[in-house]
Amino acid sequence: MAAPTLIIVHPQPLVRTELTARAVRSGAARVVGSAGHAHHAIRLVHRHAPDVLVIAAALPGVSGLTVVNAVRHDLPALRAILLHQQPTPWELAAAARAGIAAWVPPLPGDALPAAIQTVIAGRWPILENLRVAPWVLWQLCITARDAPDPLAPHERSILCGIAAGQSDRQIAAATALSLAAVKVRAGTLRRRLQASSRRRAIVHARAWGLLGSEAAERSQTGG
Repeated sequence: MAAPTLIIVHPQPLVRTELTARAVRSGAARVVGSAGHAHHAIRLVHRHAPDVLVIAAALPGVSGLTVVNAVRHDLPALRAILLHQQPTPWELAAAARAGIAAWVPPLPGDALPAAIQTVIAGRWPILENLRVAPWVLWQLCITARDAPDPLAPHERSILCGIAAGQSDRQIAAATALSLAAVKVRAGTLRRRLQASSRRRAIVHARAWGLLGSEAAERSQTGG
């Protein structure tokens, strides 16, 4: 069976060289290209259609997740591995949403060959890192993109109202809920988002992709 093909993207040439050597020496993959910036990476991926893309979390002027989002639309079978020293739960959630299957530290690169074999086998080890995170993170994984909205309509309306700076009374009037119901559901949302305050709840909701254009529009218009 032929070794899977691999493209490595990292801004530092020495890191690319080290990761290439590890992958080739282990026999885990055949490296068909490497790049140091986003535009070159996207061209390489479209040219070679690799089995695996190994990409740094941060590239010059752009996030590595942006590149993954850009190429997975045309190559949905692509397996992506994120190079990150130690991602936070929120970074892991964003990575899973972008379609990242696993993450490994960039150096010394010992974990890369095993990660390549794991994602080629169809596993998504990044999900194992999210098991201790809030329930909502599971809704952000690539395998759940077609899942129903994790928020009930009233919950989404309350979340968007809070994001727009509305008072509980204003949210109650807009949603036809009682003031008491708004307070209770807002508290439930805050706990689900593992936030110590409503302000932190909005920060977490944005990081996890739960606030989209609707919230942005309401923030700009003041409701």
